[in-house]
Amino acid sequence: MIKLADNSIMLIGPDGILNVFESDKLQSKIIRSFMLAGVRDIWLAEDITLAVEYALEQDSREDKVFAVSEINSTVIKILEDSGFPEAAESYRRGNPCAEVTLNAETATVAGLINRHLGLNGKSLDTLAAKVMQAAGKLDIGAASPALYIELAKHFKSEFMPVDRLPQVIISKSQKASPWVVSLKELTDRMSSPSRSLVHDKIISLSGVSRLFPAIKVIFRISGLVETHHLESPLTEMTMVPHFHTIAQALNESISATQSIFKAKGEALPEKGLPVILTVPDMSSFAQNNLEASWPQASADCREMLSYLERMVNSQVFKVKMA
Repeated sequence: MIKLADNSIMLIGPDGILNVFESDKLQSKIIRSFMLAGVRDIWLAEDITLAVEYALEQDSREDKVFAVSEINSTVIKILEDSGFPEAAESYRRGNPCAEVTLNAETATVAGLINRHLGLNGKSLDTLAAKVMQAAGKLDIGAASPALYIELAKHFKSEFMPVDRLPQVIISKSQKASPWVVSLKELTDRMSSPSRSLVHDKIISLSGVSRLFPAIKVIFRISGLVETHHLESPLTEMTMVPHFHTIAQALNESISATQSIFKAKGEALPEKGLPVILTVPDMSSFAQNNLEASWPQASADCREMLSYLERMVNSQVFKVKMA
């Protein structure tokens, strides 16, 4: 994959050596932590990676240099906050990090217990009080989220024996779905020309997840060439007019997502929905249709895609070509 950006994100390791941040490597590490923890939702690794990369891109520091331990700590916090403490612990064991600690405060501890153990009401208050009492006896003013959760699990087994646990019935409206907007909800709101692009596999969309709300689109540029019967060799000016239909589909997806978020009472990202654009066949397009060499033509192809970016009504956060 090739991702070209104006400012590269740099990582500085414990040895002081600088390296370029590579999202694929981070995603592989997260996938490994999921597998070791027995988590099946491997696809979430991509959203966690994108969430981390987006946060780094939006950081105010000018030099965009981050410690590896900062990145690892961020991943661990996301995993813990998303309800994957086992995967967080697995990731922590394999990667150096600046340990995340939380103050021993009742509201903070209760929030952790609610997210990780699913307790509410009197049971939550009782368990949070027991954890706070234990923290006080141990003179703990701040600790990792994992410690609070382990204490909560210990005390939960004491005052809520397994054979007396009430049955928990979760309605569809209460169950935490990984998707805020499903693929069907998106395509149902698209115009006929845009749905044709999906049907012809010129573009592929995915649902919008809670973990990293974004519009993800795979654009097969060779499919656009075939549909319009464009003759090679092609030029940038030949291709750009045909990008309008792709941009329309993207803008319809953005608009539909915003409407669905509003209807469901979900909060939209402060800076709008980022767009992740992947062109998996750009290298073959360059060689077959532009009659150019790859990867030598990658910069020109990236420049061509910038015309498409400017037609989209949201920030194109990431462009990947292969």
